[in-house]
Amino acid sequence: MLDWALWQVAFATGNTQKKFLGRYRSESVIRQIGLKIQRDHVYQRKTLLQELLGPSPDLERIILQAQCCVVVTVDEHNRLSKIDGGEKYRIAGITVYDMLDETTVLPETEWRT
Repeated sequence: MLDWALWQVAFATGNTQKKFLGRYRSESVIRQIGLKIQRDHVYQRKTLLQELLGPSPDLERIILQAQCCVVVTVDEHNRLSKIDGGEKYRIAGITVYDMLDETTVLPETEWRT
């Protein structure tokens, strides 16, 4: 049920059927047409679930982290799958853009919660 609740948080905050029109996108998604893309959760659900089940979970922080997604290519998503948190984009050499103002963001700073 907690896993379902995390999905509902993501859904309610914009990850609906238009999930590939997210605010944050990798440079490859923006610059290369025709690549297969996927939404990448900055914080993996298994990590958030562990925190929810731990002693005194910080619900506000967990809800904020559940909302953090970046649209990436399938290849980028595969490179990111074993890393968790905002720093994973820097580690994988992926530049992330905020589409509100088309500037680069530092995900480890943007989503430090």
